[in-house]
Amino acid sequence: MTRELHVVMTSLETADQAAELARTLLAERLAVCVQIGDPVRSFYRWQGALADTPEVPLLLKVRHDRLARCLDRLAELHPYDTPEILAWPVPLAAARYLDWAYSEDDA
Repeated sequence: MTRELHVVMTSLETADQAAELARTLLAERLAVCVQIGDPVRSFYRWQGALADTPEVPLLLKVRHDRLARCLDRLAELHPYDTPEILAWPVPLAAARYLDWAYSEDDA
């Protein structure tokens, strides 16, 4: 089995939404760790206009074998019409962290 991790990033409107999403993905074992950041100010174009909105960043650590399901579930649960959902592989992770990430289902 490939023991790799991915980092997945998204943002939500409120910390409560972020916490609810984090709890759900952890309960469903689609993420091994979720961090909720302090509010940030996001600038982007939306429907032809410049948007300037506060958002709460969410950073997930996801096992390689759960990535596709996690991304699908995240898109399904996300309250935004077009959520930012980005994922990238972790090229190097501490062996003990990988051991923990891949042993959690055994607990």
